[in-house]
Amino acid sequence: SEKSLFGGSSPLFWFVDLTRLESTCIEEGVILLIDPMDAAMSSENQESQSSFNPYRTTMCDVNESKVIEDIVGHVTSLLDSTHLFIADHPVGVNSRVQDLIQLINNHKSDDVLVIALWGMAGIGKTTIAKALYNQLSRNFDVRKFVPNISERMQTLSRVTLREELRYFLWEKVRKVPNLDQRGLKAFLVLDNVRSQIELEVLPLSLECFLPGSIIIITTRIKHDRLHELGVSHIYRVKEMDYNECVELFSWTAFKKATPERSFSLLINYAVEYSDGLPLALVAVGSALSEETIEEWETLLERFNTFPLQDVRKILKESIDSVGYSEKKMFLELAYLSHFLVGMDRNDISKLLKEAGYHDAPRAIKVLEEHSLLWFNKDKLCMHRLLQHIGREIYLKESSIESQQKPYDVFLSFRGKETRSKFISHLHASLENAGLYVFKDDNGLARGENISISLMKAIGESKTSIIILSPNYASSRWCLQELEDIMLCCKNKTQKVLPVFYCTDPSEVRSQTGKFGQAFDNLVKKHPHKLKVKDQIWRNALCEVGGLAGFVIRKSRNESEDVKNIVEHVTHMLDMKELLLLIIP
Repeated sequence: SEKSLFGGSSPLFWFVDLTRLESTCIEEGVILLIDPMDAAMSSENQESQSSFNPYRTTMCDVNESKVIEDIVGHVTSLLDSTHLFIADHPVGVNSRVQDLIQLINNHKSDDVLVIALWGMAGIGKTTIAKALYNQLSRNFDVRKFVPNISERMQTLSRVTLREELRYFLWEKVRKVPNLDQRGLKAFLVLDNVRSQIELEVLPLSLECFLPGSIIIITTRIKHDRLHELGVSHIYRVKEMDYNECVELFSWTAFKKATPERSFSLLINYAVEYSDGLPLALVAVGSALSEETIEEWETLLERFNTFPLQDVRKILKESIDSVGYSEKKMFLELAYLSHFLVGMDRNDISKLLKEAGYHDAPRAIKVLEEHSLLWFNKDKLCMHRLLQHIGREIYLKESSIESQQKPYDVFLSFRGKETRSKFISHLHASLENAGLYVFKDDNGLARGENISISLMKAIGESKTSIIILSPNYASSRWCLQELEDIMLCCKNKTQKVLPVFYCTDPSEVRSQTGKFGQAFDNLVKKHPHKLKVKDQIWRNALCEVGGLAGFVIRKSRNESEDVKNIVEHVTHMLDMKELLLLIIP
């Protein structure tokens, strides 16, 4: 008899000589009722039966009513062992399931084990929970997968949900013999638990279940009360690694495990775009499936500007799930993520406090709990798609609030050397040419760290002019500006024009001469604070020293130099030079 979509068959062998049955007839789930005489099967036949676990008994062991009762219990168990659909291509799922099984095996069975699968939206928490359920749940008296509790709570009260679960458990007690006398050993999955109200289902489950029971919850939010409510372990579901990404993407786009070689560069681009998020990989792969290589390039570029709507919707829900002040802070962090990702936790907190977020450490903790950011060895991390969507929302909301246009030019300079003469002349000439210029006259960068307002000014500028004077590298604020500007240059969001003022490009590139001596003195003055920055700033100086720019040394006509710089900048910005204002 073949198994159908709705169930299966469980043949009952009544006084049958098993030695005459073909091995293919005896499968898992078969009910054997045999004569005591057949118990003396050959060792060879016994060995052949050891690979499965049928329900079997002998007539001398129990009476007929007990046999019928046990058969009913067995059939009930089979009907309750629903196999959940996991995914079309469950790449990387098994390794994470094995992590959880090891965690379960290491746990003492003298209490109920509660594990929270925690991670950002689209990371695969539900998929992993389903796979674990399929693999382990059949070993338990009762098993239940409660899908999408967060959505159910929109139509049900928490009391209703608790009563629904209580009713389900009571039904199991009544259907399975003797369970009401000894409690329930259960495997329960509560999927997509978000609010603390939804978590209140847990105490009921813990009351009803015997030691050895397992409860799995999936959640985007690591609530403070998880441990208080009985959660034993929090398992952070991490992003897929590169090889897993390539395989999942290949299955989705090409319907096979290995990708087409001719698409290799574009596949790397798609993998980088998804940043290890299965939801994004499947969405992009499906959208690109059966498209030509030319169409791939167009679509991938479009996705980079406008994320796929399904992905965007789910990630935006996570952003909107936090409070007003936490969301506002996250959007600023996402907007400045190209500067801030990789920065130390304490430095991030200081920056945010200086920007007016006085409760920054607590707000950061909330964003961590909601899987919007995390820290690796105390360095800030944020998923690329969250950065992108957060930046998009920030620009939309901030433009509505301020209506401020971006700067055409950001001026980076060492004020003590150049502010009173060359910089003043250059700044006035740029503004007279109709350019919107940022020049730090108010000491925005003069705190312990570069300020968020200054980061915004750099990030919102179309081009930067860096005046590399002999003592430029003696200022850590100038070097931090340089680092951020070169990062924008790498990301192709900004053009850079170096002006080597009374110094040589080779001295900047190699940090030698008077320029190099200024840099060395700064590092020696703050050896511990600048230990990490030393090489980063040397790389930035090497890069800017290699760019084409203006060299001004012992100039006899500074006005002509300034005019040439202004003409060059207007050309860089692809705008016609406007007539200079006549100042009376």
